[in-house]
Amino acid sequence: MIRYIVLFKNIMLQFTRILHPRAVADVFIDRQKVSFHIISSTTGFIFLFVMTNMLVTLYLFGWGFDAMTSVSTALAIVGNIGPGFALTGPAQNYAFFSDVDKIILSFAMIVGRLEFYTVFLLFSRSFWKKF
Repeated sequence: MIRYIVLFKNIMLQFTRILHPRAVADVFIDRQKVSFHIISSTTGFIFLFVMTNMLVTLYLFGWGFDAMTSVSTALAIVGNIGPGFALTGPAQNYAFFSDVDKIILSFAMIVGRLEFYTVFLLFSRSFWKKF
């Protein structure tokens, strides 16, 4: 939840800076200034969350599933929140997906569960140059 609070306060700060370009303002939580590093990593995390959801949604939508099933399944899988809507609703299951779909959805679930930075860092070249 704190990530969304930081993001919302940062958006409000940007509105303040647009309306008052010479104003000196910062993001505060519990009367403590939030550093730029925390704000940028939080924004990056939420960006990766949204992009991962979009990719999974587009993948499912591309294979012919309806929009509600695609969006809700992506949110349920990446967010690890349980059932989705439509074909993956509370009274349904994921058995109708093909084996390849299940592998991709399982990977998306692992990405959401282990945090985006951790998993995507494993795919960077600079990480493996250390070894």
